[in-house]
Amino acid sequence: MHKQHRMKSRTVQSWSHCVAPGVCSGIEHGGVVYVETCSCGATRQIEANGGREAKSPWSEPSEDRYRGALEGIRFTVRTFRAKHYNFLDAAQRDFLAEIDICLEVLK
Repeated sequence: MHKQHRMKSRTVQSWSHCVAPGVCSGIEHGGVVYVETCSCGATRQIEANGGREAKSPWSEPSEDRYRGALEGIRFTVRTFRAKHYNFLDAAQRDFLAEIDICLEVLK
């Protein structure tokens, strides 16, 4: 994580909750929420309405958000192998074995 974060990308969401309860005055409610991402993966949310803003602190990326995606990939590979393994040639079977190794490393 960087000491000084800089916004790399920004997405816009509709407002749904107070992103910085400690500094939120309520004036910012009802506008939009910008989600800013730093190049290191840290994110923060900025609640904006009119000219008012409330910023959450930067937070490091969580490994848990990737864990669900990896489990989905594992499930897809296992399902594909169970249904189609007998129809694959040697190169395709080797490719599946390499995917298994990669998924094992990412555990």
